[in-house]
Amino acid sequence: MGNMATRPSGRELQGTAAVVTGAGSGIGRAVALALADAGADVLVHTRANRPGVEQTAQEIAQRGRKAEVFLGDLALDSTQDELIRRAFVWQPISIWVNNAGADVLTGE
Repeated sequence: MGNMATRPSGRELQGTAAVVTGAGSGIGRAVALALADAGADVLVHTRANRPGVEQTAQEIAQRGRKAEVFLGDLALDSTQDELIRRAFVWQPISIWVNNAGADVLTGE
């Protein structure tokens, strides 16, 4: 058992802020919560899953971190610009995770 990974202390990202797109569920939610567990404040995004992204933000806040919610369709240039502007007005961003995607078969 000499090669077991050390469990993070929860402070590795203290004082940083992150953006995670597609954070209303699945991988994006898991990434956002892992960043919060490591000490980062997180701006979370979704195109349409308001309940999901608000739940993610609530779970981030329960971890003692700041959370910000952004809703919008990142296929639109104007939404991309607004997310960037809003993120950097909110806090200096150290981490950006582009996780948002679309299911081309179902349109979701």
